[in-house]
Amino acid sequence: MPPGYPLTDEVVVNICHYLVESGVDLLVRSLDPAIGSKLMDAAISRNPGEVQTILIKAYKADLAAIAGISEAEAAQKISDAEFMHWQSIITYGFALTQDNALELVAGGLAKIGVEYLGLPPGSDVALVPTVEQGINAAMTICAPDFERELSASTGWVNGRLSSHGIAW
Repeated sequence: MPPGYPLTDEVVVNICHYLVESGVDLLVRSLDPAIGSKLMDAAISRNPGEVQTILIKAYKADLAAIAGISEAEAAQKISDAEFMHWQSIITYGFALTQDNALELVAGGLAKIGVEYLGLPPGSDVALVPTVEQGINAAMTICAPDFERELSASTGWVNGRLSSHGIAW
């Protein structure tokens, strides 16, 4: 990072989290080339109004208290954020369907990084090769055991769902 942009441990951990998450997504894509289409289909086929309603009911009071805003303002912020997230999932799924998925995912992360770190506009272009290197490093680290970890996570989630009477 250029001088004047010190990174706290928390920021470094967040950056690494996104690099690893993206790397694992690309590894999953190598197992299931249709994963991007499945992600888009899942986002498109769900009812965004229902998700927004659940999130608003669960979080509006806490957000209002923490942010010092009305519950109506909190509800709108939650609704707006969920809609933006929905759009980003569709875009991310599309990126995973493309031959240049690594480049597209790295470009998306670089744009988020510019906003997150408060870097000058346009810095994302310069960050893309570094983000690609980070994703590739994450893939190298995760490749030996990501399938086992995915299986364990799937088993845990299915067990939790089952314990609550939810069949998946």
